[in-house]
Amino acid sequence: MASKIISHAQQYNNYTEAQMYDVFINNGFSYNTAWCADFVVFNSKMVGCTDIPDIRLTPTMAKWFYEKGRFYLTTASTNWTGGTWSKPTGLVRNTSFIPKSGDICFFENGSNFADGIDHVGIV
Repeated sequence: MASKIISHAQQYNNYTEAQMYDVFINNGFSYNTAWCADFVVFNSKMVGCTDIPDIRLTPTMAKWFYEKGRFYLTTASTNWTGGTWSKPTGLVRNTSFIPKSGDICFFENGSNFADGIDHVGIV
């Protein structure tokens, strides 16, 4: 399924945010301001993937993956606090996990996850 999601997503390389909103609308897909999460959900739905939730807020999506046992902290950060989803007790860096093509990857654009997760993409 990962290869289908990647193949579908690649056709939108170099699209602007405005162009992606047009794609969403033309495919009957609602969107919000967190278009990175919309992009992940849109591509998974378009290929029939049911393993990715229809959640359009990045911290909430990350929390869903965590609750399903599918969230791995690979950053060296030990100061993840705040944001709309605080670092769960006991979540530690997994040095053996290596993201692979098709994985969903969450980012924090500041430092040390101080303001929570604020971006998501497809590896």
